[in-house]
Amino acid sequence: MVQQQASASRRTTFGGRVWYTFTSGAACVLIACSAVRAAEEKPTRRQRIRIGEINKLDYKGQTWYFYIPTKVKRDRRRSLPLLVSIHGGPDRKTDNIEGCVKTFMDFSERDRVAVIAPFFLQVCRGYQTLCLNGTRADLRLLEILEEAKRRVPILHIKRFYIFGHSAGAQFTQRFALVHPERVAKGAVSCGAYTLPDPAEPWPRGTREARIKLPELKFDEFVQLHFAIVVGELDGEDDHNTVKGSEALYSACKGYAKKRRLRCNIVYHVNRGVGHACAGMSARWAITNLFERR
Repeated sequence: MVQQQASASRRTTFGGRVWYTFTSGAACVLIACSAVRAAEEKPTRRQRIRIGEINKLDYKGQTWYFYIPTKVKRDRRRSLPLLVSIHGGPDRKTDNIEGCVKTFMDFSERDRVAVIAPFFLQVCRGYQTLCLNGTRADLRLLEILEEAKRRVPILHIKRFYIFGHSAGAQFTQRFALVHPERVAKGAVSCGAYTLPDPAEPWPRGTREARIKLPELKFDEFVQLHFAIVVGELDGEDDHNTVKGSEALYSACKGYAKKRRLRCNIVYHVNRGVGHACAGMSARWAITNLFERR
C-alpha cells in the first residue's frame, strides 16, 4: 500500500537534501524515518576518561572498563604500558567485570600500567574459542585497544600483558596463538586449551572442523614469556582443568624440543584451592611474571 501511495509524490530540494512530499499518509512514515536517521547520524559525545578511576565505556554496544594509574598525572608524555584482563564466563554480569580491573589496580599504581577489561558476552557468546564464525573476539579486542589509544595517545598497545581466568584463560591462550606478536607477557588460570595436535579438531587441537581457522603460530607461542596456572583441587570438580593445564605445558615443551626452540612457558599450581582462584593466580602472575623485567 505504501508503494502505491509513493507513486504520487513530488521531489524537491532543500538545504542540500532531497525531500519527497506525498499526497497520502505515507508522508508521515517517511518523515519519521528521516528523523530517526538524522538521530542515528548525530555524533555521540565521548565520555571523559578519568585518571585513577575505573571508567565504564562502550564500543559498538560492548562494555569495556579502563583504568589509568594516577602516576600518569606526573608524567603525561612517557609511553603507558597496558595489561588486558579477560573475564570468565558464561555466568558473568557486566558489573562483575570491574573485578577484573580491581584485581590489578595495586599493580597498575605501583608499576604505572593501564588496565583494560572488555565484557565479551554482549557480542561474542563463544569468545573463549574466538567466535571464528561470528564477531571475532580477538579482532574486537584489538579494535577496543585502538579506541583506547585514540582516547589516550600515550597508551602502548603494540605489545601488552594479558591475563585470563577460566573461559578468559581459553581466550587468552588462543589470542596468543593467533597474535603472539601482540603479547609481551601472558598468563592463564584454570582453562581448557588448544594443543598442537593436528589430529584433534578445534578448539582442542588444530584440525579444522566446519570453520576455517586463522594461522595458529605455535612456534612463536612457545617462545613467549607465558605462565600456565591452575588450582590444585580444580580436578576434583566438573571443571577438571588440572589435566588440561598439564597437557598444554607438556605439549609446548615437547613441541619446542622437537623444533629446537627455546620454550619460555612456565607452570604453577596454586596449592589447596580449586577453580575459584583467579585472584591468587593473578597475584602469582604479577609477582613472578609481569613485574619481572
